[in-house]
Amino acid sequence: MKFYKAVVDYIRTGYKSLEQMANPTQKRAAGFLLTTFQKLNSSSTAAIKAALVKRLKRLKGEIDAKTNADGATHDDHDERFEGEYEESEALKHELDIMQFEVDTLEKLVELNVKHDHKLDELLKLVEIISDESPKREKEKILIFTEYRETQRYLVNELEKKYGKGSAVVIHGDMKLERKEENTQDIEFIWRPFVKEGAINTPTTKRTSQRLFRDHDNVRFLVSTEAGGEGINLQFCHICVNYDLPWNPMRLEQRVGRVYRFGQDKVVQVYNYMNKGTIEDLVQSYFQQRLEKASTAIATVTGEDIEEIIGSLNGQLESEIDPSKIYQRAIVEGTLNKQSQNEIKEAVERAKRAYEIATQSLFRDVSSYSFSNYQREIATELTLGDLQQFFEKFLTMHKRQVQRKGGFFEFIVPDILRSYGLPDRYQIATFDREVAIKRSDSDFMALGHPFVDSMLAYVGSYDFGGLTASREIKATELAGESGFLFIFVIRHRLSREDGDEYLFEFMPVFVDAKDKVAEKPLAHALKPGASAGTSINPPDPMKGFQTAKKYVEQKASIWDWDEDVEFVGLSWVVFK
Repeated sequence: MKFYKAVVDYIRTGYKSLEQMANPTQKRAAGFLLTTFQKLNSSSTAAIKAALVKRLKRLKGEIDAKTNADGATHDDHDERFEGEYEESEALKHELDIMQFEVDTLEKLVELNVKHDHKLDELLKLVEIISDESPKREKEKILIFTEYRETQRYLVNELEKKYGKGSAVVIHGDMKLERKEENTQDIEFIWRPFVKEGAINTPTTKRTSQRLFRDHDNVRFLVSTEAGGEGINLQFCHICVNYDLPWNPMRLEQRVGRVYRFGQDKVVQVYNYMNKGTIEDLVQSYFQQRLEKASTAIATVTGEDIEEIIGSLNGQLESEIDPSKIYQRAIVEGTLNKQSQNEIKEAVERAKRAYEIATQSLFRDVSSYSFSNYQREIATELTLGDLQQFFEKFLTMHKRQVQRKGGFFEFIVPDILRSYGLPDRYQIATFDREVAIKRSDSDFMALGHPFVDSMLAYVGSYDFGGLTASREIKATELAGESGFLFIFVIRHRLSREDGDEYLFEFMPVFVDAKDKVAEKPLAHALKPGASAGTSINPPDPMKGFQTAKKYVEQKASIWDWDEDVEFVGLSWVVFK
């Protein structure tokens, strides 16, 4: 703790000095460096010490270079030497600042941290798991860290206690796989790890995954986040987060490596926080607000609080920048009112986005921020509207909907058999709360296979029905109506080097008097139409024949079936 606080003081001084920097590029670079130092500080003593040593070495090199490049000074100077004198004095001032940082770094590096309590706790946990697990010492333990230096430190310490060959690593610099290793004997692959250790043995991500999964002596996989991306580890159910990322969504992504489809055990997640630190202060407040919001949602929906927190963490990624909260807390040594309010408001926005998402037409929009949802997919349509559409579709295809105990039962229409759907659905519902409480039910929202197949068919060329019924405000056309047909025409151009095809978008408006009309067409193509209320438009076939004849004459069609795509039609009423 003494060492941690000394490093925080060094970082705090650095943050305060950023305010005096005029160059924005240098300011961003220095801010990034200090932020990284603080994350390393909370990760492990080994990681931050290694970074400080590198920084110290670099500064000493820069001081030597600047000192050697310094020219002669002019003590008895006149105005002719003013520029050179100022330049020299500025360099001296910069060297003094750099030397002060060097002195500070030397003191930090010399601080001897004799004992790593976090490592002790990790080793204790390993022993408890070995005692309590049915697999004993063969139980697999996944350990995550953000940083390679912490990864090296952990692997070395684990190998000291449990022997070389007990651990493998995954990190971002490793290749995904070498195909020849996939067929090699596992003992042959494991042997170099016993001799050289995990850090010094060249390998790939897939090989580490295979050894961790299949070799009884490999107990630990120590992975960085970059390394773990795309690697599924659901054969393991114990995950240790040795350090915690500032972005809460990245914590969910870590756990997602084991908590995924195919996992058949209760996943155990252990998060290590250094008590009394800046990270503890900020993360505890985030957790407090998330638990409060999740409890409020769970009271209404009956969902699992931990799963709601996971979804809210996903929302938070686009609602708040945690690094600014941490930086402010480091400088001030506390979580001030401004930061608390920012966290409260961000969690509240995430909560609103989650609530809106659960009332939407979609099965899952949990990754959407509140603003993105409102802008991109929010709609006045409800699940009730989708249910009406569903019932009309089944009626159109001669299928009955039977209601049993609050659920729907129906036979899938023959027209959708090619979509790979089952023959029958027996526990279907459009009620989200009912679906949450009955895990074996089919929740018929957008995203369900039947609903998506139904809409895909209705939007296809083969459907032959109305795409939409629309109302458009146009005073000069008020009271008029008609069909808007959309065609795409293929034109073939013959060249010496072969045929070339051009495609033309061709809309045609046929009014209620069965005439092609240009003026309504211009209005019908404009955005801003609302859903129409007319549920019984006239038969479009007569209008279609009129539109087809018009297209054939205007576009000089050779072969209708070959050269024309009928995209769709809508019934348009002008108000």
